[in-house]
This record gives sequence, structure tokens and C-alpha cells, in this order.
Amino acid sequence: MKEECHCSSFDRKCNCFSEFLKIFDIIASSKLKSGEKYGEVAYTAILKCKKCNSYYLWDSYSQIYSEKEDLILARKYIPKTDEKDLQLILRGMEGVVDENKIDELSQLSEKLRQIELKRNFQIYINENKN
Repeated sequence: MKEECHCSSFDRKCNCFSEFLKIFDIIASSKLKSGEKYGEVAYTAILKCKKCNSYYLWDSYSQIYSEKEDLILARKYIPKTDEKDLQLILRGMEGVVDENKIDELSQLSEKLRQIELKRNFQIYINENKN
């Protein structure tokens, strides 16, 4: 019988931050956006399960997490691009980022990549004609 990954039982919440960090690696995050209260920040991170490579989005609204009291919320995410593009997308954003915005920018990035590939291919063909 196939062993089920621990992240599948994560069910959108985890009460212990240290346990949370044992399950996931943070592969990308947006820039911190300061809140109205001192020490309050918000950002979005994309997490990857260390065991099964599933992705999750985590919106953080606090700079400090208590070892056992804070509820960590994350939701399963299916990226529309590779990790490198996710890192570039989130690096240019600030605060909490909507999943739809990430997907929209992922699609735009893919379209730009296709245009660049076509352009490079045409330049290569033209260089070979001489």
C-alpha cells in the first residue's frame, strides 16, 4: 500500500509553526508589506512539500509566530509555470498576492517566452541565409 504524504493531511491548517517548516520548503515569496501595527507585516509565499513536491500558497500576516499558538493557513496550489518564473513573479510583488494574479502573470510570462523563442528562431534563420 502506498504511503500517503503528510502534506495531504495538512487540510489548510497547522497549529505548530516548527511542524509546518518540517513539511515545506519556501521556494518563493513576495516582498514584505508593513501593516498599521508595529511589527505587523504581510506577504505571500509559495511552499513545496519536501516529500511529494506538492505546492501550497501561504499568506502570512504576522512577523512573529508563536511555537504552539498560531494557526498557520495555507492552500494547495497548482502552478502554471516553473519555480524560476514563480520566484521572478513574486519578487516583483509586495504584500499578500492573489492566486489569480500569480496565474495571470505566469501566463503572460509564458506568452513572452514564446514570442522571444520565435524571434530568436527567425534571427537564426536569417543569419544562415547569408
